[in-house]
Amino acid sequence: MRGIKRADWLILRAVASSLALSWLVLVGIDTAQAFANEMDEIGSGNYDLMTAVTYTAWTVPRRFYELFPMAAVLAAVVGLGSLAPTSELTALRAAGMSKLRISAPVILLLLLVGMGVTSIGETLAAFGEHQAQSVQAGAKSRDLVVTSRTGMWARDGAYLLNARSGKVEGGELVLIDARLYEFDPQGRLLGIVRAEKARNRDGVWRFETLRRFGFTKAKVSSTTEASWVWQSKLDPRLMTLGLVQPRYQAVKDLRRHIDYLLRNGLDASEFLDALWTRFAYPLRAIAPAFLALPFAFGFLRSGGLGKRIMIGAVIGLTFYFFSRMLGDLAGVYGFNLAVANLVPPILLMLASMVHLARSR
Repeated sequence: MRGIKRADWLILRAVASSLALSWLVLVGIDTAQAFANEMDEIGSGNYDLMTAVTYTAWTVPRRFYELFPMAAVLAAVVGLGSLAPTSELTALRAAGMSKLRISAPVILLLLLVGMGVTSIGETLAAFGEHQAQSVQAGAKSRDLVVTSRTGMWARDGAYLLNARSGKVEGGELVLIDARLYEFDPQGRLLGIVRAEKARNRDGVWRFETLRRFGFTKAKVSSTTEASWVWQSKLDPRLMTLGLVQPRYQAVKDLRRHIDYLLRNGLDASEFLDALWTRFAYPLRAIAPAFLALPFAFGFLRSGGLGKRIMIGAVIGLTFYFFSRMLGDLAGVYGFNLAVANLVPPILLMLASMVHLARSR
């Protein structure tokens, strides 16, 4: 390609190979650990070895999406740092290339791959996570079904419970836009309860802000109530199997949930945080790599592979926990979620670029 020098190809090959290797290793370790955890679940309902394999396989795209930031920072440190012990970085600097110019191919590669990974998060990762939850829920409970359009369905005797979405809040299960259908022994519909929320606390199901519909041969009745308790032995732990966590949902699904919650005056902070985390993902994915670039020009010349991996891991984990802490604090104290998710990686990248540009 015109405009790309031989030195750029040298840097790109080193970083790309490190990115591919570190990414595959991280995903492989994470997948193996997840499969080992699923082995403990074999025997629950119809959950067998093949189901565990299927469930784990569906989560692989999501793991590629989640682990790319860590792979990116390792690629920057290990790939570019691998040129230091052989004095190739020194030769490039002696040829007149600045640190920022040497880092340009690394930044370009990570940006392009990051854009592709973002599309995976919106398509394969979100779809795979939903399929994984469906497989797990269907195997562990014959009375629980998860669909893409109508949410979760659970059966308890003559009752059929449906919820468009749900979340675990303060240790209790909260179903959003819940509907409860009651049937007689002949299968005729007797009534419907539609509620904004349905909570399970201490084994008791409580529907909040609801409307009840009763059906008879003569008429249809409708009443509105603030709350109503449903005496049921439906295990909320089974319902949680069908929940796809907000941070694993696609942007279109998050927007649909947020619109519904805000329209009904409900708390949407968890979904808003997940939405802005999605928007900020390309920046948050490569920001740690920007922070790691200066290390490749410094003391890493005298360090081995283990030292570079350790530095990369520390940088990646530190930024991950710091960004999650800011997101949580913004949700708790009502700060602007867009600022909490977008500003830190932007400032970090700008600071790293200024440092590289000013270094002599």
